[in-house]
Amino acid sequence: MLGDITRRMAGGRLFLHFEKNKLRKLPNHPVPGYTRVKELYLTSNYLTRLSMDQLPLELAHLDLRNNTLTADTLKDLTSQLSTSSDNVFVKNALASQSHHTPCPKNCICYFDDKVYYIDCSNQSLSELPNLKVIAIGNSSLRLNNNNLKSLPNNSLWNPKLLELHLSNNQLTHLFLEQLPAKIRYLDIRNNQLTTLDDKVIQFLEYRLTFGDLTIQMSGNPWHCYCNSSEFLIFLRQHEPKVYD
Repeated sequence: MLGDITRRMAGGRLFLHFEKNKLRKLPNHPVPGYTRVKELYLTSNYLTRLSMDQLPLELAHLDLRNNTLTADTLKDLTSQLSTSSDNVFVKNALASQSHHTPCPKNCICYFDDKVYYIDCSNQSLSELPNLKVIAIGNSSLRLNNNNLKSLPNNSLWNPKLLELHLSNNQLTHLFLEQLPAKIRYLDIRNNQLTTLDDKVIQFLEYRLTFGDLTIQMSGNPWHCYCNSSEFLIFLRQHEPKVYD
């Protein structure tokens, strides 16, 4: 089927998207068009083996996330690419598959530029998936566009989790025990938050002052309560850093 499609390709920069299909292999012999593909996207298929002669000759961008490539296959490909390709992205895309780290159900996990991404966005989640997977290098957790109303305590207090994307959920509260210890990026836009707990404010204040934290928090129904003075002071002092 792949061959039939690529035979109809015309000139110009070629992109081939085959994400979330049931591909188990690629063509063993070059077919017209396929050899000139510049970008090849094969995320979430059933590939178990892959060789250099199955890759387009002019390939510049390769996405192999969420396949079942064997360790031997990855080792051979990485070795051959180290001498035949100068494209860093292609090398990283292959290297990222060799860790065989379990990914939470309905999520996509991959390495890019030394960051381990756990993308669970757009899954209609009402609770956090099992996140024991966060154990490799610096990590980014993407939970955008779900139905989360709250976060479990201590589930994200992980020094390797640096980014937390929570925009477009239904969060009404956020507590200190729910935030990563060394967070650098927090996106809580478009939730149902009306204020922030004093301990959370103190923690974010510290990370903004002594770390490199970026916060995005617009689109929430923030309230101006008489007992919210610490929150209001926090907003005024860090307005350029927390508004987007």
